Amino acid sequence: MRSHHGFIALAALSSFAMANGNNGTETKPTEDKVSVPPLQGANVSAEMGKGVTFDAGDDFKLNLKSYLQALWGYAARENTQSFHGARIRTARLNLSGHAFSPTTRFKLSLEGTSSTGDQPVKDAWAQARLYEHDDWSLDIRAGQAKTLYGRETTGSLSTQMFTEYSIAGRTFSGSRSQGANFLFNAMDSKLRANIGTFNASPASGGPFSGEENPPDDHMPDYTFGVRYDHKGSMGDESFAQGDLERSEDWNVGVGGNVWLGNHTAGGVQFETTAYNVNLAYKNKGISFLGEWYGASNEPSATSGASVDSTGFNLQATYALDNKWAFGARYSMAELSDNDPGGFGVRPVGLTGGGTNLPGNGSGDITEISVMAGKFFNGHANKAIAEVTFQNVSPDVGSDADNVIFTLGWALIF
Repeated sequence: MRSHHGFIALAALSSFAMANGNNGTETKPTEDKVSVPPLQGANVSAEMGKGVTFDAGDDFKLNLKSYLQALWGYAARENTQSFHGARIRTARLNLSGHAFSPTTRFKLSLEGTSSTGDQPVKDAWAQARLYEHDDWSLDIRAGQAKTLYGRETTGSLSTQMFTEYSIAGRTFSGSRSQGANFLFNAMDSKLRANIGTFNASPASGGPFSGEENPPDDHMPDYTFGVRYDHKGSMGDESFAQGDLERSEDWNVGVGGNVWLGNHTAGGVQFETTAYNVNLAYKNKGISFLGEWYGASNEPSATSGASVDSTGFNLQATYALDNKWAFGARYSMAELSDNDPGGFGVRPVGLTGGGTNLPGNGSGDITEISVMAGKFFNGHANKAIAEVTFQNVSPDVGSDADNVIFTLGWALIF
């Protein structure tokens, strides 16, 4: 696990802030109260699930929030040794807020564990308002960020109803990249669109993704997305799965994304075309999420045929008044064509103790998951038990049926 000196400094800063109180009045130092002059004029508050917030009004606001997810799993694997053990899936510190004006926003996320190959810096972006009209606005976000490709993985892992993203989500999206996105917002945030350019692909299962990668052929990728939520915004990064609040009024959101990539691997140039369509629904404890992904990596004319992949995710959950919730998910990722060069988008099945698609040939991974969870304080404090039935089916070779049992606990503080 990585050690970040910034974590220590920020923890110390938080403790001083809470000792200083939650108002901007001057106080004399006492044995149980410490005055921090730089914080005078700022309201300081601390709340479980929301972290520590320093609020100086329109000029400045900073929120410090941490997310911890611990997992224990057992996987009975057909063609290889069974697996069991504990791991810290996520240990993250988020700093977000605004500076100079409420529309000049920023975010910095630091990851404290390398168990999944994560980079220490996840998000590092700034956002500014370019234009604002009575009923619409245009912003630009630049830096390292989620690309907004796909609905499930654009939402935070901390607000999932399952212990991990679906096999389709973690294969075809989920990877951050460095670049810029123009963000269009209209109709009280019901209608949102983005157009952006990034260094790398969002497909975690593809060879052209990477959070800190530069363009591999000196040409960036391009993306376009649009989303409409009928009765009020369900959020982008703030999209929370499930209907834990048991909303009285129904809401449905539909969206779509296109990704155009330009890459070079092994001296061969590739053009990538990927797309995503999604639908989300919530009402009276019932929630539904559906997504479809497609991707095609096409080499130059003299280097062979394109390598195509598809995937989908269908999931439904139901939340009770007593803070228990239950759900089921059916997801699949498929490499449709033979891929001896390893240039296509391949299913990522190893997470949680499962197995990957063997070799570089075609095939698919299917997962059926059933979950039950106790949401003590919504997504901010939850325990989830999950069983996944995974089928790994290469077009050449033996199938494998794996059963994966996972216990997860997550806390936002």
